[in-house]
Amino acid sequence: DALYRLYDDYDDDVISSNGDGTYTLEFDFPEDDWVYGYILSFGESVKVVSPVHIREIIRKKCENILAQYK
Repeated sequence: DALYRLYDDYDDDVISSNGDGTYTLEFDFPEDDWVYGYILSFGESVKVVSPVHIREIIRKKCENILAQYK
């Protein structure tokens, strides 16, 4: 449901269909708080595959958000 955002922001050559209804965006981002917020803005519609350390940062941020609602 967030696919339109990718096509609005990126060229077709960096977006690929995985054939199962999911898509992969391969793009170099500067690593900073903006990119973490950008990733989180996709909510449940995104999964960071790599690099692993960014996956962990996003996971930790999600845990911190969840902790605020306990």
